[in-house]
Amino acid sequence: MYTVKQAAEITGISAHTLRFYDKKGLFPDLSRDHLNRRVFSDADLRYVRSVQKLRNMGMPLAEIATYMKASDENRALQQKYELIEKQKARALEQLKSVQMQLELLETESRTFEKALHQEIPSGLWNLEFSVLDGEEAAVPTQNGEREKAVA
Repeated sequence: MYTVKQAAEITGISAHTLRFYDKKGLFPDLSRDHLNRRVFSDADLRYVRSVQKLRNMGMPLAEIATYMKASDENRALQQKYELIEKQKARALEQLKSVQMQLELLETESRTFEKALHQEIPSGLWNLEFSVLDGEEAAVPTQNGEREKAVA
């Protein structure tokens, strides 16, 4: 059995975070000693690592609690699968958003680079928005397609 401090050293998760996770119900069978202090078994440390892995996947704590409490084997497999698929869908949406941001940043960067190298006459671009005045620019949309925007 390990104290919270020892569990923190073993897992690399702070003692404060371990206590917080326990209060949120992420360690369903965590034991306590005769002084009512949390104690972690080797099995509990595996739970901690599972929680850590799910957090690294970006899963919200409430869903991790549901995931960790799932017990009936057949139902638990289905429930855990659904939670993982839901998080995967969220991650894909975040990836699309980040890709769109990166495309916009690349476009802005190229525009400013051209302006710095005098490839764009100073009167043709707007410093606030960097879009060429009166020119059309391809702007990526949420679904990844490009639409024309006029400055």
